[in-house]
Amino acid sequence: MSEELNSKILAAHCEKDIHSLIRLYVEASKTTGNHDEECFFLTNAYICALETGSSETKFLHDQLKKYGREI
Repeated sequence: MSEELNSKILAAHCEKDIHSLIRLYVEASKTTGNHDEECFFLTNAYICALETGSSETKFLHDQLKKYGREI
């Protein structure tokens, strides 16, 4: 993950901007070549989506199931 993306994630946490965190964590999941890191970021995005009732929740859940991380 780039320093810029990391800074944006930290800022969104400080601002409690959950909707931005969903987008940023999904973006972070796409920037790593490591499967475990990708799932880590998707899990964080999924948690944020659950908290807000986001329309992304089903997509994120499906992604985690695809990787065997969610049943």
